[in-house]
Amino acid sequence: MPSKTPRRGSGQFQWNIGGWLGAQVGGTVWMVILGFTLIQRNSWMACLCLGMALLVNLLALWLWSRRDRFAPYPCIQGLLAAVTLATLAILVTFDATGRLADLDPRFRNNPRGLYTLLFMFPALMAMFHFQNRLGRKK
Repeated sequence: MPSKTPRRGSGQFQWNIGGWLGAQVGGTVWMVILGFTLIQRNSWMACLCLGMALLVNLLALWLWSRRDRFAPYPCIQGLLAAVTLATLAILVTFDATGRLADLDPRFRNNPRGLYTLLFMFPALMAMFHFQNRLGRKK
């Protein structure tokens, strides 16, 4: 199979297998672990977690396979957005079924405090935005 020549990014972000897989695996590994943890107790919720992880990973693999056509920066932002939406879907579903407090015992008194974890993703996206802009000025 011929090697693809990745499209060059206009700023700091360039296609990199380590960075890409790190974002992909780092964003979805908790969904996979949670899914396998729930298989015996709640198969429906387990399928939701594993399904969200699968969707995000399929998107990541699709974007990676088109790295010769797509710029890296919008793709990493898209991957982070997909992880954000998958996380939101899981949190909302757990909340709607009254199981949100089961996700983390530290939030037992205020389970909806788990939603604050979602701020991590836009913060990362903003940090990546500024890093990419700084790379463009050099």
